[in-house]
Amino acid sequence: MIRKAATGLAIASAAIALPLSFAHAAQTCSSSINDSTIKGEVSVQGSCTIQGSRIDGNVIIQPGSTLIIKDTTVLGPISGDKVKALDVQGSSLGKGILVTGSVDSVKLTHTSVYGAPVMLSGAKTVEIASSNVGDSMTLKDNSRVLNITYSTINNGLSCNRGIAYRAVGSNVNGQVSC
Repeated sequence: MIRKAATGLAIASAAIALPLSFAHAAQTCSSSINDSTIKGEVSVQGSCTIQGSRIDGNVIIQPGSTLIIKDTTVLGPISGDKVKALDVQGSSLGKGILVTGSVDSVKLTHTSVYGAPVMLSGAKTVEIASSNVGDSMTLKDNSRVLNITYSTINNGLSCNRGIAYRAVGSNVNGQVSC
């Protein structure tokens, strides 16, 4: 009798634990996430807008995808390979940005990036307006255009040769190699 009760308790515990593990599972975004708190990772496929939310995990942008972030806090890193576009407005990014392969367009407007560098590979156009990059910023592998207006980049800025670089009313602390 005691054995059966213990077995029943183990089954009940497993049933209770199962939904809790899904609370932290990766979520795919192919349209929008609005006014939500996501405890796990977000995988972006196609075109995704995240607005008024908090993402406690990583945001991974799949090849060819576009991510728009508005008025959102992202505590994990944002990363992707061969990304179409990344547009961040009025948000806080806690672990930097890493895009490899290429990216057509990156825009940071009224945004704070801290906790890790911004590293972009093959970026066609990068626009930073009224934003703060708390660490360094690197553009490499044939990145083409960088416009910084009324923004701050701490800990240096590094660009590949031939990039069209323009800074207006901005402050770049540390070494600048553009």
